[in-house]
Amino acid sequence: MKSEVNRNDRISPAEKRETVDLILQSKGFQRAPRLREFLRFVCDRTQESGDPPQLREQDIGRAVYQRPENYNPSEDNIVRVEARNLRRKLEEFFSEDGKDLPLRVHIPRGAYVPVFERRALPEAEPAPIETEVELAPSVPAAPLKPANLERMILSLLIIVLAISCGFLWLRNESLQAGLASPRGETAEAPFWPMLFDAQHNTYLVLADSGLVAVQDLLKRRLTLSDYLKRDHGSVFHANDPKNERQKAAELIGLPYFTSVTGARFVGSVFNLPGISRDRLSVKYAREMEPRDFKTNHVILIGSSRSNPWVELFEPRLNFRFEYDFTHSRPVVRNQTPGTGELPAYEAGGPDGNPDDLYSTIALVPNLSGDGNVLIVSGTGIVGTESASEMLFNNALAWQMIRKLNLQKDGHMQFFEVLLKSSRLGTTSRSSEIVAYRILQK
Repeated sequence: MKSEVNRNDRISPAEKRETVDLILQSKGFQRAPRLREFLRFVCDRTQESGDPPQLREQDIGRAVYQRPENYNPSEDNIVRVEARNLRRKLEEFFSEDGKDLPLRVHIPRGAYVPVFERRALPEAEPAPIETEVELAPSVPAAPLKPANLERMILSLLIIVLAISCGFLWLRNESLQAGLASPRGETAEAPFWPMLFDAQHNTYLVLADSGLVAVQDLLKRRLTLSDYLKRDHGSVFHANDPKNERQKAAELIGLPYFTSVTGARFVGSVFNLPGISRDRLSVKYAREMEPRDFKTNHVILIGSSRSNPWVELFEPRLNFRFEYDFTHSRPVVRNQTPGTGELPAYEAGGPDGNPDDLYSTIALVPNLSGDGNVLIVSGTGIVGTESASEMLFNNALAWQMIRKLNLQKDGHMQFFEVLLKSSRLGTTSRSSEIVAYRILQK
């Protein structure tokens, strides 16, 4: 039975926002970041305007496709072409993933203002709930013939992807089943309430391990600016079709996968007693946009090498992660060394034994200053896990807070801490504080 559309029912702004969010989070739109931005822009403009909005082709071209102020739409039809693609994408969504949603969104031909319509959905018998976790888009079937090095790296990444997917699926199952319960320990550290409240959404952003693999293959750093240029799902595009290394990097940068450390961090957050998680969302780095860091609390897992959004806050930080591709070694740069501090701390470098690890914990304001951002980084997966232990072990967290006087007049100060630990197999020994900074808001 075909669903009927009722255009007369009043639709609240909250219903519209929820529907748009579901569309943007769908698999089809995750693979089309430009169309996501197009839809988000026109929907936001529609919501912000009290009167019927006047959305011009030039406005969309400048805001979404970075066209100059004086560009001529009659000569550059990018918006019209993409509008057709967006209409087709919306039709696909509402015929598949969104077929049971109570609202429908479409953009009429010849206009750019989205129209929201309520659908009278037919009643159906409840169906068994099936849990499906998809972390990666399908890998193209086109044959690739890179050199032996690229084939070996790709094979290893596929194995890592399978392991990561399996672990995250198990973690998701346990969380959904309510198996994570409060630990009954002492009061949680005071920085956690700064990240969870009723006025803000909280995004926990997992690292993009595909980005790390691409940089290792290309032997160069990819910045946040490079990351924002990604399209068609991959974090890298080969500009030389004859370069087998670039072609392999493009394929490697396609899947969505993260580290087991990130999955464990998610479980630990859900295990925090006394913290409201009603507005918590777990996000993959590729799902985030710059505007998300203005009005929300955010927890970033990984250094700028695996989570490039950290770059937004590096101007405030003294300890910054770099990677020495020549020696395949991560380095923490100390921008302004204090007494007894080194200008650089190298994991397994000349300042320590081969098993040395470094990590940082930083608490800073978000981009608008009305929310907070927690950054947990390490020289590799084990380093990040070492910092996580400091956060979730109440005794260690309170020891750090009191030792460094991170609380002032009963309130947490913004800070960053550099930790050192040593590798013990696939985990780390207890951390020690190497240096720290109190940051001004």
